[in-house]
Amino acid sequence: MLYAVPARAGSDQVLLGDDASLLGGAVTAIVSDGSALWYNPAGLAHASRNTIDFNLSAYTLRLYRVPEAVVSLSGASASADVTEVVVIPASVSYVRTTRGGLRIGLGVFTTALADYSQTAELLFSDLTTDFDWEWLVSLSNRITVYHGVLGLGWSANERLHFGVTADVSYVSATQSSQVGGGLILDQQTGQAALAAASSARLSLTGVGLRFGAGVMWEPSDLVSLGAAFQTASYVLFSSFSLQQVDAGGVAVPGEDGVVFLDTFNTSESSLEFEQFEPYRWRLGLAFHFGRTTLSFDGDVQLDQRALSNRWDVSFNGRVGALFGLTEALSFGFGLFTDRRTLREDPELFGEANPDFYGF
Repeated sequence: MLYAVPARAGSDQVLLGDDASLLGGAVTAIVSDGSALWYNPAGLAHASRNTIDFNLSAYTLRLYRVPEAVVSLSGASASADVTEVVVIPASVSYVRTTRGGLRIGLGVFTTALADYSQTAELLFSDLTTDFDWEWLVSLSNRITVYHGVLGLGWSANERLHFGVTADVSYVSATQSSQVGGGLILDQQTGQAALAAASSARLSLTGVGLRFGAGVMWEPSDLVSLGAAFQTASYVLFSSFSLQQVDAGGVAVPGEDGVVFLDTFNTSESSLEFEQFEPYRWRLGLAFHFGRTTLSFDGDVQLDQRALSNRWDVSFNGRVGALFGLTEALSFGFGLFTDRRTLREDPELFGEANPDFYGF
């Protein structure tokens, strides 16, 4: 089997909300729009009126190169090059204020998306004949992770704020693969002594649950501090289906060829309790100079390998600057990292889990 759908999502492959988009995600200490549901629910307490936020992220160009995507027993190999453009609605949120000072938030966030195709062609000489082997591998992959988040925010006083969230996640993954080729006797006619092909489609859906909490403190008008924690997201229900067709043929001199065909179809649903996204701690610090804000963020993520007691830790950093040009116009700039938590190298075609660095 030449394919694998990753069982886990990344962390912040998509920047959510206006604040995060302007500051590269460095918003733990200052977030005040609906994306506080994701970054730090204490930011909900800053809402002074009922608000609806919609954020469309059409910003990501990803260039992949998969070295040795296909390798033969003779040592010949072929790489795969992929270009992916991500254009998705990243977040929709609604925040409502109450007379008692409690803020209630509800949001839907798209936190990860992959939608790409890889193709690799491999041509190499047979070890025992004068003919060539020719293979073509094509893989298409689509993975989307949605989060529906309900949050509460409140203020202990004018400078100290708290918030909590409950988060239901939904992951959908679909992958199709096609592999075909053989020992080619005549490149002009395509006549082959041996030929084989395999086609497969794998679909996976799952529903998970996690919780979060956050705090913001503004010791002065010049400084803001923020901290937030998210539990791991655990898959509670999953559904899986696989359809596969394998075919092949052998040309026998002076006789009819031998052809085989094999089909496989299975599906199942189950209740389970498996970690899907990591534990996460965020810490932020921001400085305010009139209309200018400088913000710094760091986070730690803790993830457990599937079927293992080993835990992996990753660290990320973000820095952003926001310049208020006028009362109605601002300019923002940020740098961010989004490093994967599970550090093992991919073993199967399509299993890559990259680190992201961006601005």
